Amino acid sequence: MGAADLDPPRGHLHQGAVYTGVPLLWYTDVALALRWQDDREPGQLRVERATHDPDAFRDSHLAVAWARRQAVVVLSPRQELGRGAIRALAMHGYREEERLGRARARIERGEVPEFVHVTGNERLGWAEGVVALTQILELPRSLFEGGYVPGVEQAASLSDDTLALVLARLRAYLALVDRGRPRR
Repeated sequence: MGAADLDPPRGHLHQGAVYTGVPLLWYTDVALALRWQDDREPGQLRVERATHDPDAFRDSHLAVAWARRQAVVVLSPRQELGRGAIRALAMHGYREEERLGRARARIERGEVPEFVHVTGNERLGWAEGVVALTQILELPRSLFEGGYVPGVEQAASLSDDTLALVLARLRAYLALVDRGRPRR
């Protein structure tokens, strides 16, 4: 089996749960910090380039990042789900990512180590896409509990066989990319 299949959502946080609408953050190309405009008015912030500032981000600073809502699959096993942060893998659609669309046939055949093809499921309203093994994310648990931002919801679950496939492919991918690094 080389493709991931989706089952209906189970309705609770678990390894293999697929959530949609999760806001994922990316750093901007240039380090930007939010700083107080005036010590007397802490509500007023200004954006400053922090790239060449040696004191930037030494203490608790606010930073500027991009955010985009995306689907994720929960990677954390049961014993980690009670912690403050949950590990997840990003999911992408072929329609949203042009380079994935170009490599789709190779991804479907399992020839691209960093992606696992996810079959579509009309019953769940799910279009075909990929699980990105390169994007292991650590997200606040509150994102999955419905209180952080509206619109985050469990849309599906990976089948047991599919979860085993994703974990095996992740392990193989990590071993592959780790080979080129010198050991200490």
